[in-house]
Amino acid sequence: MNHAAKGSPFRLLGAAPHRLPFLTGVFNLLMLPLWWLARLADAHWFPLGLPQDDALHATLHGPVTVYALFMPFILGFLATVFPRWMGLDDLPSRRFLPAAIPMMLGSLLLAAALWSDQLALLNAALALMLAGWGIGAVLLASVLLAHCKSTRKPHWHGLSALAGWLLALAGLALLLVFTAGEWAPGRAASILLGTHGLTAAIFVTVCHRMIPFFADNVVAGYVSWRPYWLLGLFWPLLLADIVATHCGSPLRGLIAAAMTLLLLMMLWRWTPRRPVPGLLMVLLWGFAWAPVSFLLAALATVAPVPPIAAIHALLLGMGASLLVAMVTRVTQGHSGRPLTMPAVAWLAFGAVQTAALARLGAALSFEHPLLLLIAALLLALGALPWALRGGAIYLGPRKDGRSG
Repeated sequence: MNHAAKGSPFRLLGAAPHRLPFLTGVFNLLMLPLWWLARLADAHWFPLGLPQDDALHATLHGPVTVYALFMPFILGFLATVFPRWMGLDDLPSRRFLPAAIPMMLGSLLLAAALWSDQLALLNAALALMLAGWGIGAVLLASVLLAHCKSTRKPHWHGLSALAGWLLALAGLALLLVFTAGEWAPGRAASILLGTHGLTAAIFVTVCHRMIPFFADNVVAGYVSWRPYWLLGLFWPLLLADIVATHCGSPLRGLIAAAMTLLLLMMLWRWTPRRPVPGLLMVLLWGFAWAPVSFLLAALATVAPVPPIAAIHALLLGMGASLLVAMVTRVTQGHSGRPLTMPAVAWLAFGAVQTAALARLGAALSFEHPLLLLIAALLLALGALPWALRGGAIYLGPRKDGRSG
């Protein structure tokens, strides 16, 4: 075995860019639904005696979940694939740990803040996570700059992902302004920028890069199709949707409808017309939630469909589905395991689908408490085996004895 592959679990967390962020991510994936489940049960069914000092659950479940659930996973994923997309060497620990460590510390502090209902702890947690995300932005920008200097060409996937990252950075800063400075508009703005930056922009960019590439390698006769003009159409529509939503413009319905058609075209062209491996199937299924989300957003402007339905289709439907798909692929490939969907990944993916449907049902039935409880319970229990397996992998050596 390579000596670099050995060592304590703490040393191994610095062996590859995905290890510490993914471990942080699976911690948050378990902690956040369990916290929300406890709050729902405490409020509607049986008192648990949870702290009620600062009433954090009332206003912060949405925005905190947007950022804490996705940021660690996206940090680990992009820190891993960014250099590979651009033909550069993998990042050494001295470059990625300065972003990963504040994210991890912030997540631990966030758990303490939510379960103790302490606003001061929450502000400190968000500040740490903001620092980690900001350092991550500098890291990705430096990789992108190195590529541009060496090739004298732009890297459109890198630029698009970094733009989504910066939207999320602004959104997280606004969330901290809301919690620390009591600036009420910051909450809605943080959700808007988080959903559009973290989930829509970054995940659509990754799918544009990943799905045709993956399908071309595993499906016989597949013709890869990922013209950059798709991103050229996607970004103006995304920015217009942010502005229209923020301003309450009646044009929001038309913009969302146009985005729905664009995403449906991507899905149609990317989907092979023959059986596909499980890892590709879940990528396609996860991406299929994107047009559903924008269709719900368009319908909300002309029909009695609550806007929160579109948000949860994007976050829980698309975001959490693609999270399971992408993280499983990196976890399998970068631990010396086959590029297949293990049983616990299928369980987690199925739990996400049913939780998303339950959450949409709650949105369409005036936030029915039982459906909210079912959604949280499905996510917490369904993701548990997948998260525990992943945590053990991130703390252990690769199966093939290689470093990383």
